[in-house]
Parts: sequence; C-alpha cells; structure tokens
Amino acid sequence: MHQDVVIIGASGFIGRHLVKKCDQPLRLLSHKSAITASERVTLVQGDLFDVESLQKLITSGSTVVNLVYLSQGTLEDNLRAIANLVQVCRAQGAKRIVHCSTAVICGRAMEDVITEETMDQPFDSYEKVKCAIEKALLDQTKEQALELAILRPTCVFGPHGKNLVMLFNDLSSGANYRNYLKSCLYNNRTMNLVSVNNVVSALAFLIEYNRPLHGERFIISDDENLENNFRYVEKAILEIIKKPDYQFPRATCPESILSLIVRAAKKSNINPRRRFMTAKLEKMGWKREFSFPDELRQFLEWYNREKKN
Repeated sequence: MHQDVVIIGASGFIGRHLVKKCDQPLRLLSHKSAITASERVTLVQGDLFDVESLQKLITSGSTVVNLVYLSQGTLEDNLRAIANLVQVCRAQGAKRIVHCSTAVICGRAMEDVITEETMDQPFDSYEKVKCAIEKALLDQTKEQALELAILRPTCVFGPHGKNLVMLFNDLSSGANYRNYLKSCLYNNRTMNLVSVNNVVSALAFLIEYNRPLHGERFIISDDENLENNFRYVEKAILEIIKKPDYQFPRATCPESILSLIVRAAKKSNINPRRRFMTAKLEKMGWKREFSFPDELRQFLEWYNREKKN
C-alpha cells in the first residue's frame, strides 16, 4: 500500500508536471491552486505560515515534497516557512522531505565540471537565500528520524515554464543585428538546461527510493548531452520558426572575452564551459527517460503553437 505523497507548490511549473506523474495518493497544500480534488487528490487550504493547515496536510509515514520558494519574501520569511515545515513533519511522523532547490547555488564556482562535492560560492541574493534554506533543512533534520533529500535542478524548461521563452521571442521578432551579435558572443556556451520531465522523474525516484536518505544532495541536469549549448538551441528555434540562419558568417567571441563581459555584468556564472553532472543520482539507480534534443524540440513546437493561438 502506497503511503501519502504530500506536495507543497503543486500549482507551480514543476508541481503541475509532478502531480501528473505521481500515481500515489496525493495531498496538496492549496493557496491559490487551480488543481481540483479527486479520489486520488486531497486538497488542504493553507500555506507554510499556517501551522494548522500543515498539521491537516501532513500524515504519518508520508513523503513531503517541497517545491516552494518565496520569491517575494525575505530570507527570514523563507527560513520561517522551512522551520514550520520541519516542525510539523517531525510532529506528524512524516518519513521524508524531498526539497527541490537549485544547482546554481554553486554561484561563482569556476570548475568546468560541477558535482555535489563542488564548494558552493553563492553570488547573488537568490543563490544566497536558496543556500540558507538548504543549510536550515540540513541543520533541522540532523540526527532526527526525519529523512531529507535535496534535488538541485539546473535551468528547467518545458511547457508553462519561463526558460527559453525570451530567447524564442527574440529570435522570432527581435532585431536581427542584436540576435547576430548575441550568437557571436555566446556561440557554444553551455546552457545548463534540463527538461522538466527529467526533473519530475528524479523527484519521483527520490519519493520512492527505499533506502534511508539523510541530507543527500543530487544534481539533475541534461548537461551530459553536448548539444546543450547556445548555438544548438538557437538553430533549433530558427528551424521551428522557419527562419534562415544569419546572412553573414558568425565571428565567434573567445571564451575569455565572454567571461570578462559576464563578470562585468555581475552575472553569477562566468564560466562558459561549466557543466553539471548527474552521475551521483544515476549511481543510486535513477535512469534518464527523456533525451535533451527530443525534449527541446517538443517544447519549442509546443511554445510555437501557443504563440499562434
């Protein structure tokens, strides 16, 4: 018999895809959710600041998936929300928290290959808050019966997501000279994209994993595919919108110059070759179900249809 799976953030981008993937009984925290209850899905009204709603939501032996980040809240707001979640999980006898974080916590780390062992160097406020949330979860579940797994996705793309939308729109209707200059600048820079379907597959794996998980971090990315770079994605978009490639040959920018430019722009990732590895998750038994080229094309075709409707 399946134990309950509790999802916090089910109405968000990743959450909606996860709800479709799970076949277990689901209990969803509903704040402004468009999701409707069913025989398999139980809705509980509330939020992470409403302890009573969390007590109704979380059941004994359940696995709790946290997809929520309070982007409009302060660091203190986010930490208070996490403290409430851990407190109620412990009191209700939940089995495990699966927390969805972000791989960009590594910030200004300069290694070409990023793994779970890479030292985090959060650079901007988003990365620093995300890092603080992870630390709070690790501290508050240490030496407790409550298990913890942290998933770190890279740049997640897919239907109803925001990644790649701006690039698609720029190539569709932006100034050609700007697109040309951008193409010369970024060239084969890694994009660090990951399909939402692979993220959801990894979450489902961590939900169902039958061995203890005590504060383990796992990266999920499609960077193993060398086509996960700017030029490949750009050409895929141009093909979908039936637009020819640039009239003039592209003058590619040296990576060292690109690195200086993004550093001057105060961007976090200043290494154009940086790739995130999913080897740890794969070693645990997770298997990639969706290929990057196929997922990219399907998303671009979907978004192209959406724009026309």
